[in-house]
Amino acid sequence: MSGGARLTFYGGPSLLQSFGDDYGLRLTSGESAWLQAERVETRGEGVFGVSYLAASGLETFAEGQRDMGSDYDTVSAMIGMRFRF
Repeated sequence: MSGGARLTFYGGPSLLQSFGDDYGLRLTSGESAWLQAERVETRGEGVFGVSYLAASGLETFAEGQRDMGSDYDTVSAMIGMRFRF
């Protein structure tokens, strides 16, 4: 783009799948403690967006996101501006 401005399109998916059945966290500092956790179900996320960065450092963007799991399905969007220096 002219004058150093830049238009960027981006997107990507992510997927979380838990394997096994022993979920938790072991904390050790002299003594050891086990914090049990519930199994996380499979869930996915997709994000897409567009960003315009002007030569002045002002960036405007729009982004959409979808999250899906066994008991939920959400869609969200945001638009905004930020100044980079």
